Amino acid sequence: VDSLRTRADDEVLVVSTPPAFAAKWLAPRLYRFAGDHPDLDIRLSSTMAKTAFAGDGIHCAVRNQPVDAPREDHLVYEPLIDIDYVAVCAPRLVPAGAQSDPRAFDNVPLIHDETIWTNAPLHGVGQGTAFTWRDFFDQVGHQRPDTDRGLRFSVADHALDAAVEGAGLLLTQAPLTFDDVRTGRLAVPFGARIKVGRAFYLVYPRERAGMACLVAFRDWILGEIAETNRLMAAVLEPG
Repeated sequence: VDSLRTRADDEVLVVSTPPAFAAKWLAPRLYRFAGDHPDLDIRLSSTMAKTAFAGDGIHCAVRNQPVDAPREDHLVYEPLIDIDYVAVCAPRLVPAGAQSDPRAFDNVPLIHDETIWTNAPLHGVGQGTAFTWRDFFDQVGHQRPDTDRGLRFSVADHALDAAVEGAGLLLTQAPLTFDDVRTGRLAVPFGARIKVGRAFYLVYPRERAGMACLVAFRDWILGEIAETNRLMAAVLEPG
């Protein structure tokens, strides 16, 4: 991270973010922040590691965490967007006239996004610390025998890329699918969005709350995520 910081602190903001959130939501929008703030440099540190904000050069972080997780008193937690789980696939894999029937997809291979295994569902949903295809089909009232089979990816955006190419039906985090669904690269074949009690948060130390570049980024990302939240209900519908 030290190599990312070469200009004055008031001109550089280093943001830690999960790789898939960076690839599928944040990076495609950052040009707008850069255009609005040409005097500021924003630099992404994409990692699954949880930053401690102490000597690591990180100013703020996007975190995927339970909504009722314990909060550290010295940190500010700004809620961004709920993380629901949703099934998606390439539009050409959706059977004609049966897009809302899970049984119509029994011959479509399953893709496993293993990052949702470690995003432990709360409130009694799922098995232990995992949320699996079996859990999903239980939620939509369908029993499918091969829920343990199929391609597995340890990086969510790789799983999404495979789904876009038609590799199968993918269960993943709804916010990461938004742009691909909006642009027609992915379809939502049945409308179940499973609530798991998790969300993305913008997290930063209270002592940095007045930092000019952090304030600018905070205001920008909250505005962008509000627009995504507004559009998601309409975009992530079956079809």
